[in-house]
Amino acid sequence: MASNQIKKYSDIELEDKIEKLKNIVKSVIEKFSLWDDSYCRFWSYAEYYDDEPCENPCVLVFSFDGSVIEAMNGWSDIDLVDNIHQKLEHTEFLFELDDHSVGGFYIKNHESELAGAFSDYFQWFWICDLVNADYSALYEEVFDRFHKKTDDMYRLSPRQYEEFLESVFLNNGYRTVLGPGSNDGGVDLRLYSNDVVGESLTLVQAKRYADKYPIALSAVQALTAVVDDQKANRGLFITTSRYLPCAEKFIARQYSRINLADSNDVAVLNRLASYNLIKEK
Repeated sequence: MASNQIKKYSDIELEDKIEKLKNIVKSVIEKFSLWDDSYCRFWSYAEYYDDEPCENPCVLVFSFDGSVIEAMNGWSDIDLVDNIHQKLEHTEFLFELDDHSVGGFYIKNHESELAGAFSDYFQWFWICDLVNADYSALYEEVFDRFHKKTDDMYRLSPRQYEEFLESVFLNNGYRTVLGPGSNDGGVDLRLYSNDVVGESLTLVQAKRYADKYPIALSAVQALTAVVDDQKANRGLFITTSRYLPCAEKFIARQYSRINLADSNDVAVLNRLASYNLIKEK
């Protein structure tokens, strides 16, 4: 029986394919002694065009100058485009000139699993660039991405995760104070909101853990102790993982003073943040 499973490509596999593609192109140009590091360069699509990748993304951009321009555009006896096409014949890629000094490499079958994998790969780095540019900036695309793909939160670094959460709460109406990232006394983020009795303080502990590392009772109890010590109104534990049953039973006895949240809960906040940005436009 034929398998209906969709092939999964890891980031490493996709990056390996890009490196092999670079080597193919470079070998063709070196065969004619035309390669020059001073004007032959590879780029990602986002690096060169500073634009969001499309569904069938350009997996690699090649810019060139000097004698390579002549050979690429048929202005000499050497036809580099034809030679590149021949080398790519038995690969998943094709090459197209965008203008006289830039060309792009694309997936031949834009409906293939590989094309989908590359699309997700470049979209992810596009989102990361938006996030890294300024966590206080308002990006509807960022919130929409993490709302739809909650597992991507684990792909952030621990510090990125904390900064991302700050942006989520900030865009949901909280005043926020982000901790230093280390030696924070068990508080990664402080949330301030106004209620009927004045300003309310919530202390947040964030753990970017894999699902196989659940949050234990001791970690939740530690946050409870910090909330008591700092006389905060409540505590909020957030993780990309899950909680052990003993931790959940402990929280059930805290009368909502401490709350537990996972990526699905953050996804709801992402959706609200995205909605808030749409309203402001």
